[in-house]
Amino acid sequence: MKHYTSIEQSKKLLKLGLSAVSADLAWRNERLGDRIKCFTPSFDTTCANWDKDLPCWSLGALLEILPKNIRIVSTYYYYELYASTKGYAIDFIDTDKLRKLHTVEEESLIEAVYNMIVWLFENGYIKKGE
Repeated sequence: MKHYTSIEQSKKLLKLGLSAVSADLAWRNERLGDRIKCFTPSFDTTCANWDKDLPCWSLGALLEILPKNIRIVSTYYYYELYASTKGYAIDFIDTDKLRKLHTVEEESLIEAVYNMIVWLFENGYIKKGE
């Protein structure tokens, strides 16, 4: 079971505008055979040299990125995270209309959280640099 974002997922989060400062892990740009190692950086991530290391997010870091609630004008949105027949699901709900705006369902929790964060970025609920 994977507990952190893949290289491709990490690159996509950065491209969407997620701040590298929120990363709690990094992909070391040193090849070990055919593998690239994921590690906990021993340096302050605000000063990290991301030319050599690629930020990587653990499940805990991704959960911290999900806003606790979102308010746009007078509308509030929230999440429901639950076990589903497929594995895990997250619903993004409009509290004023009491309806689901988006649902993500994946076999692994980290995939569900990652896909919800991507959707929130792509739909303007999370802005670049957050």
